[in-house]
Amino acid sequence: MARARGIPPNGKEQIRLSVSLDYHIDQGASLNISRQEERVLEHLDPQGMLEFLERLVSIPSLGGQETPAQELIAGWMEENGLTLDLWELDLPLLKGHPAYSAEIDRAQAFGVV
Repeated sequence: MARARGIPPNGKEQIRLSVSLDYHIDQGASLNISRQEERVLEHLDPQGMLEFLERLVSIPSLGGQETPAQELIAGWMEENGLTLDLWELDLPLLKGHPAYSAEIDRAQAFGVV
């Protein structure tokens, strides 16, 4: 894995990751996995997974800035036929609850499952 760093004009550090993955499974190798597990492995797209991961980690998503990363994941879920539940959290209501606790103040928050 190679990593290059740079400081863009806005002064925020940006990290660009470049990842490559080489893998193979020898036809004669004994992996001690079931036929169902083999079928799952046959359908994986490691390069596509790495490209998605590169997109995800390139999005600034530190505390309070998670929305763009959540939107990327929600879009991927929809594109791949998964059932998506996305809702905005009622922060004023939550903040009024006696058990409310937050490590940072947020203007907006979403749940994505």
